[in-house]
Amino acid sequence: MQVYIVANVSHKEKTQGLCGDFNSVQADDFRTINGLVEGTAVTFANTWKTKASCPDVAQNFEIPCSLSVENGTPSTSLKTRTYV
Repeated sequence: MQVYIVANVSHKEKTQGLCGDFNSVQADDFRTINGLVEGTAVTFANTWKTKASCPDVAQNFEIPCSLSVENGTPSTSLKTRTYV
């Protein structure tokens, strides 16, 4: 599944979180809630957990289609677009 977040320009430079700062500066998109900029998507995502009991995101990602023989054929991906 792919999720697209499309923010209205009125939110420019007023956002933070997993979707970045919406300030046209790609270098700070991995800014944590504490203001630090993480070097990888995995470490960045783990800083935004809302419950300490949630497991960390894995450092290595498996290819989803390789997890099941039934998933061996290509399929249409599900896409969602959200406007804020």
